[in-house]
Amino acid sequence: GDAKLTELHDRLVQLKNNYKLVHPNEEFNGIAIIQADKAVEFKSLKKVMYSAGVAGYQNVNFAVQPKAK
Repeated sequence: GDAKLTELHDRLVQLKNNYKLVHPNEEFNGIAIIQADKAVEFKSLKKVMYSAGVAGYQNVNFAVQPKAK
């Protein structure tokens, strides 16, 4: 089946379209930063990454908190 998370996808498309309206002379950079707890299953993260990609966010990064020394 489709791994896309529909609500997330639709919201990301809406945000992308709003950006294009507010910044008509700028190219949309498609950056998405994902932050998740290490207990989140990879299958769930994969769905988030896929949904972002399909919505036009091709530059997906992860926010990482370094271990305390």
